[in-house]
Amino acid sequence: MIIGGGVNGLCSAYYLSQSGYDIEVIDPGFSAEGTSYGNAGMIVPSHFIPMASPGIISKGLKWMFNASSPFYIKPRLDWRLIQWLWRFNKSCSSRNVERSQELIWKYNELSKQEYAKLAQNENLNFDFHQRGLMMLFKSEKSKAEEIEIAQKANEIGIEAKVLDQSQVQSLNPDVKVDVLGGVYFPEDAHLYSNHFMRDLMDLLTKRGVKLTKDSVIGTKMANDRITALTTKNGKVVLADHFIITAGAWSWKILKMLGIKLLLEDGKGYSITQKSIDIKPTIPAILTDEKVAITPMGDDLRITGTLEISGISTKINHKRVHGFLSAVPKYFPDMKVPDQPAVDEIWTGYRPLSFDGVPYVGRSKSIANLVVATGHGMMGMSLGPATGKLVAQIVNQENTDLDLELMRLGR
Repeated sequence: MIIGGGVNGLCSAYYLSQSGYDIEVIDPGFSAEGTSYGNAGMIVPSHFIPMASPGIISKGLKWMFNASSPFYIKPRLDWRLIQWLWRFNKSCSSRNVERSQELIWKYNELSKQEYAKLAQNENLNFDFHQRGLMMLFKSEKSKAEEIEIAQKANEIGIEAKVLDQSQVQSLNPDVKVDVLGGVYFPEDAHLYSNHFMRDLMDLLTKRGVKLTKDSVIGTKMANDRITALTTKNGKVVLADHFIITAGAWSWKILKMLGIKLLLEDGKGYSITQKSIDIKPTIPAILTDEKVAITPMGDDLRITGTLEISGISTKINHKRVHGFLSAVPKYFPDMKVPDQPAVDEIWTGYRPLSFDGVPYVGRSKSIANLVVATGHGMMGMSLGPATGKLVAQIVNQENTDLDLELMRLGR
């Protein structure tokens, strides 16, 4: 039984189905409103530095007072948020970066390899391309920061190239680029996340995986095992193994089981422009404003902001305008809507761990429970690798990655 039908849940179902399990995935939606659909669609071995890193606190405090900034925490009296912020602050250290950067890199690299296998072996067409990623900058400050990251990347084995304006332009011949320069990570990849989720659901259904629209409201325990779940629709679910991959909602389900998990939501926004001719060839991140630009087939997706607001459904139009207005500063010929209609704005909630490292592993207190959540802004990037790890854990096999840094009780 898999609770959560996002990319981690469906990928877990895919890899477990190869071992012959009878699988049911439960999710309230299975729709394009989910976090696994409207994201930037980037597979990023280049993003090896966790969100909890030196300097992020000072940046965050500065952004807090800018209505259109890329980061915002909604002030509220919430003990869970206070605890999360305390642990996050303690994790923003060089030590946290040093101990987790290799894991995050290898996690993303494993996932990229698995995406390539899925595209080839299962004949799935989700616009998977390895064209790399550009980190574009317009200021000297951002240039210095990105060059420092590029140097660290090359030191640990990730290829990174520092480019001037003309070199950036030559790699994007279909659109004018106005930048000081950029850092190019040629090993990164991207895909059309909506198409991947659609095709994977179709594949799983054909293989007998049951996808059920419902939500968990209660649990039953015996000794140190889950024996059943009760759902909103009045169903009692029996299973041998229970896997929680419910993203930003995972902590609520775990709370029913007596397990505390520090997890906060990081709301992001995106818009998708259909059939766009003028767009970059290579996905890009506009580093000064933290905006992601991804060509997806004939379309273009623009993604931005990180808003910790307690699963708030309210759309902050100033922040939407903030990330959209950054695009023509870098790509002068690209036209984006100044104030898109509400139904054109997608929002999703990334599950944020306090140290920027996902939670993946078996519960120490409940023998038949496996958890995979906390992937932050890299949920889509890490999906297939997560599914493979979950299957290895359930099957009690050696895992492709060391899970020590990802343990639940850290």
